[in-house]
Amino acid sequence: MGFGNNPIVFLTKRMWEFSKGNRKSVILFSILFVIANIIAALDPLILATLLNIVQEQGVTQENIFLLIGLIALFPLLSLVFWALHGPARVLVEVNANVNGMFLGFGDVTVSVGGSAGKELLFKEIPHYLKVKNLIEESKIAQERGLRRRVVRRR
Repeated sequence: MGFGNNPIVFLTKRMWEFSKGNRKSVILFSILFVIANIIAALDPLILATLLNIVQEQGVTQENIFLLIGLIALFPLLSLVFWALHGPARVLVEVNANVNGMFLGFGDVTVSVGGSAGKELLFKEIPHYLKVKNLIEESKIAQERGLRRRVVRRR
C-alpha cells in the first residue's frame, strides 16, 4: 500500500476538504492532540524511572521525596492530558458539524421507527452534543424492539 492509498492520509485529506472555513480549528485540535499524546507517552518513562530508583537505591530518606514527586506526576499528567485532549475532542465535534454538514454527507435524517416515530435533520438538532442523546435513544429503541436508521441525502 502506497502513501497515497493510506486510509489515514485519505481521511485527513477529506477532513481538510470539508473543513473549509474552519481550518484554523483543525490545526488547533491537531496540535492539541499531538501535545496530549506526547504527555500520555511520558507515563511509562516516569514509571521506569521510579522503578529504576527503587531497584538501584531502595527507598531511603534521601530519595523518598523524589519517589513521592514521581508518583504525584501520574495524576498531574492525567489532568494535563485531559485539559488538552478534552477541548480537542470538542473542537473535532464542532468541526464535524460545520454549516450543518455531517462528515461531508450533507443533510442527514435520523429517524426512529415504530410508535416513537421521530425524524430529524441533523442540522435541526439544536446542539451538536445532542447527538449523544440520539445515540442513547437509539439504544433504548433497540432494547424495545424499535429500529433506527440513518438516511443520507445529498
